[in-house]
Amino acid sequence: MQSDQGELSRDVLRILRLGPGGPASRNFSTSSLGGYTSSSCPSVFSNEKLWTPLHLDMDPTFQQRRKQEKEEMKILNDQFASLIGKVQCLERQNKILTIKWSFLKDQDNSRSESDIKLLYDQYVSKLKQEIRAIGHEREQLESELTEVLKSMDNIRSRYEDEIHKRSGMEFTFTELKRDLDAGCMHRTELEVKLHGLQELMELKKAVYEQELQEVLAEIKDISVVMGIDNRCNLDLSHIVEEVRAQYEALAFRSWEEAEALTWSKLNEGATHSTTYRDQLFSSRREIAELTIHIQKLRSCIVSLKSQCLHLEGSIKEAGGNGQLALRDAEAKLAELQEALQKGKVDMASLVKEYHELMNIKLALDVEILTYRKLVEGEESRWVRRTCAGERTCVSLPGENQAPSTCIWLFEGRVQCPFMSMEKQILSLILVSAASRTKPLGLKPPAPDEGVFTSGPELCGLEASPDVTQKVVG
Repeated sequence: MQSDQGELSRDVLRILRLGPGGPASRNFSTSSLGGYTSSSCPSVFSNEKLWTPLHLDMDPTFQQRRKQEKEEMKILNDQFASLIGKVQCLERQNKILTIKWSFLKDQDNSRSESDIKLLYDQYVSKLKQEIRAIGHEREQLESELTEVLKSMDNIRSRYEDEIHKRSGMEFTFTELKRDLDAGCMHRTELEVKLHGLQELMELKKAVYEQELQEVLAEIKDISVVMGIDNRCNLDLSHIVEEVRAQYEALAFRSWEEAEALTWSKLNEGATHSTTYRDQLFSSRREIAELTIHIQKLRSCIVSLKSQCLHLEGSIKEAGGNGQLALRDAEAKLAELQEALQKGKVDMASLVKEYHELMNIKLALDVEILTYRKLVEGEESRWVRRTCAGERTCVSLPGENQAPSTCIWLFEGRVQCPFMSMEKQILSLILVSAASRTKPLGLKPPAPDEGVFTSGPELCGLEASPDVTQKVVG
């Protein structure tokens, strides 16, 4: 601790020596002390960046950006390698062409300029002929293109006509289908009527046969007793006419009853047939609607099955992607946790260093404040006790007893008008160190040793001004 205080005192002396006011003055006075305390004691500045909190959070997109940058670097390296290969290939081709050109130049050196011009003109004429041939081919191709475009227009118009015809045929087909349905319905109605008439005919036949049997039975049961007068001529025609009239009346009556019965049955059958026909139409309509609905449901089922298959595939794909994303997230979480632990360790070390620096700063602040209080106290005591002090000349060790190094003691205080500021501060530091290590009130010093006042003012104590302490230099 004493060595640390000594180092701190040396640092303070160095700061005082190299302050803004230049080196300390050789003449010790109140003005020099006052000016030194106000100008040469620098203020302590702290770096504000140390007070800002550390940003230890990790960017979640940092790894992705790094991967993208790596992929881009790979792609750029591949492109650069391909470009280098192309450049090398072009250089080789250039060398080959230069060699060919030099060889051709060596071969053509024997020819004159007229020959070269003739060759050039021939080559130009050949190129012009090729241009003319290409122009003719272009004209032919343009004519063929116009013909093809015309044929395409004709085909397009025919296609549109065919589409219109198809739409018309589809419309006529729907109309014919509607007419066919109506004809089928009319045919079914006629078949129903025919069936009803056949049943009516069979019913009439059965009724007539029954009536005929009844009439025959009645005829068989009639017994006629007739008295024949042989004396007169028998005229049976009148009787036969009467009987015939009776039977005809009976037959007509029975026929009317049968006809009325059959007509009533026919009317009932007609009413029933209309109801049955309506029911048949409604049932057929319902059957058609149900078939349409069934077809719609089948198409919906097919679409739903396809959607289910698609959804199952997407679910499987999403599950795989989710597993990959989960693994990636777990890996990133592990990396982030590791980074967090590392950040915590770094934070703890930084906090520890910060506390150490704060302790050092507090110690320096305490030392600086102590020295400032000491200088101010010495200045105030110098002002108060300049006139009432007792002069005593003592010498510091190592100064060869020079009169310029005399220390005047005014009531136990160190006063030296010819001592430099550095030596005065050094004496005060030594006094403060001695006050920390040795008790007060020791024996008086020897005449040949330096005498310094004890420093109880450093600790804020009220000590007697006559108490001195010996410190051997």
